[in-house]
Amino acid sequence: MNAWHIFLTMIEAGLAAVGGGMGTIAVAQRVWVPQYLSPGLFAFAFGLGQVTPGPITVMVVALGYQLNGLLGSLAALLGITLPTWLVASAAARGMRRFASAIIPFMTASPWLVVALVVSAGFGLVRPMHLAPWEWAAAVAVGIAVWRRLDPLWILSAALVGGVVWEILK
Repeated sequence: MNAWHIFLTMIEAGLAAVGGGMGTIAVAQRVWVPQYLSPGLFAFAFGLGQVTPGPITVMVVALGYQLNGLLGSLAALLGITLPTWLVASAAARGMRRFASAIIPFMTASPWLVVALVVSAGFGLVRPMHLAPWEWAAAVAVGIAVWRRLDPLWILSAALVGGVVWEILK
């Protein structure tokens, strides 16, 4: 397969990957499996992308290499990163253009994020029908995190609390 085809496929995949790299997998699989890559080789590249740190780009580069060597891996890398770069550049330009309108909202945005996280947390926890002591433990952990307690202390306290609970139960 030629590098141009790899590049264009990864451009399509990069546009499908807005919000996360999993859209990349669907596009690459649809275009390249089984015509150019075996399902096993594709699964291997996917696994490689999952065990290595960083974005799904590692998988894309591995697939590009399998399809056309070093040139294929470079075409895949350029194709997958170009859409993100273009969107980020356009967003940065828009941010500069509308900065005077955006800045007043930036002071309130951390509190909005906190409110959204708390709301989502309650939405997830409410159906669990927690006991009052479980709510108290969750609040205690929340306060400990908010007070920037060392996570090792939080985990240690949770371990001791769990052991005590199991003994008393």
